[in-house]
Amino acid sequence: MRGNVCKKTITLIYLTTILFSLFFPFNQSYAQYASNTLQISIAKKNLNLTRGEETMVTASLSGNSGKKNVTFKVEGNEEAIYPKQCTLPDQPISSCYIKFKSLIDGTFTIKATIYLEDGSIFKEITSKPIIIKTCSGSEIIVEGICKEPKNILPAEPKVNTDTTYTPLAPLPGFPEEFDTLPSKTNQCPFGNYLNIMIKLVIGIAA
Repeated sequence: MRGNVCKKTITLIYLTTILFSLFFPFNQSYAQYASNTLQISIAKKNLNLTRGEETMVTASLSGNSGKKNVTFKVEGNEEAIYPKQCTLPDQPISSCYIKFKSLIDGTFTIKATIYLEDGSIFKEITSKPIIIKTCSGSEIIVEGICKEPKNILPAEPKVNTDTTYTPLAPLPGFPEEFDTLPSKTNQCPFGNYLNIMIKLVIGIAA
């Protein structure tokens, strides 16, 4: 008698479990939401921006089911993002983006949050934060880091240290052309005198 009661009880439990799983895929729903991962990223390779520079902040969700709204928050400057939300499309791997632009200097932490609902299941998923820094007006971005520019002095012009004197060209106005080189016999008297004086001045200055 007791054996029959146990068999009936076990059979009833099995039937109840099967019927319940047909109307509500319990394990599948929980597995689906357990695999959801929300991530955010920006369009630039580094997380440093100049003041007033605009970039995109993208939210990506894996295991999405249905359209979902992603809400963004910025610690330090709520006015730096617009709009405050974006909508994920109904795709297994979906993404949407907003824009970030800060007109003030500082370091800002951005987070994204999404709320998933399915019947009695209600889950809040928050992304890992990213930190964006805007460089001050005097700073520049060097290899992705805000740095103060170094004062670079202009290069000094090169000083000509060559003291070799080149004789002057023949002076105009004489009846014939004279050579100004000392090795020539047909020398210009005034040019020869002028060359000697110039060499003397250069010799004293050197």
